Amino acid sequence: MTLLVVVLGAGVYAGTLPLYLFFKVSRPALALGAATEAIATVGADVAHRDSALDEAVVVLRELDARPTVPRASVAAARRLVELGRAPVRVPADAAIAPALRRALERTDAAMSRVADALAGVVARLVGGRRPPPGQVAEIEALDRIADAERVGAAVVARDDLLARQHALRLAAGEVRRDTIVWVVIGILLVPALVWVVRRRVWRPLRELDAGLARVADGDLTIRVPVHATDELGRVALHFNAMTQVLGDRAEEQGRFAAAGELLAGVAHEVNN
Repeated sequence: MTLLVVVLGAGVYAGTLPLYLFFKVSRPALALGAATEAIATVGADVAHRDSALDEAVVVLRELDARPTVPRASVAAARRLVELGRAPVRVPADAAIAPALRRALERTDAAMSRVADALAGVVARLVGGRRPPPGQVAEIEALDRIADAERVGAAVVARDDLLARQHALRLAAGEVRRDTIVWVVIGILLVPALVWVVRRRVWRPLRELDAGLARVADGDLTIRVPVHATDELGRVALHFNAMTQVLGDRAEEQGRFAAAGELLAGVAHEVNN
């Protein structure tokens, strides 16, 4: 039992460290990975929408400066506006912080205002009418506001990722510190474990081995000390009981042999 307890204790001590490392680091690492993936996906959608709106603004600015309006250019602007009107969708279960969600909502609303304004101008051009003076400039102002909102959302996203990275670095630092403490404690426990095993296992086994050697040589008076009540202690008790029984039987056989010799001598004298 002592050896089993020592082995189980050492196994539990050694196995607890990997579990601690896993649960301590995995949570911030998984959170960082999920947030990075979600932000990258939403960021790509925002970038595509912003790019389409910016190209549409450029096309309309060029059309506004021309005396004639080519149909191909109007068709290209219409396709760009349709792309730019698609809202940015943020899944409800995405790993995105509330502050970033609000920033994305403001960005999406600003882009929608630009897209609606562009759609109105494109509709006039499709109907053969030019936009009123200054309307393209107003759309450019709205586009600058949308760009500012997009940059602000990017800053919030960067700050969120930096905060998650900082949490991961803190967890890694704590794990490194705790691992060093764990290893030092383990090193300090090794002499104690060796002492326990030597005292409770090796010494009783060595004494039993010496006792068996004495019995093999014919010494039935040998007794081994009993140090504990564990399995080895019970083996020592059984060994002592066995040698006691063997010694008693040897004494009885010796007495019977002596009595036999005495009777044989008496019978010989009587016959003579």
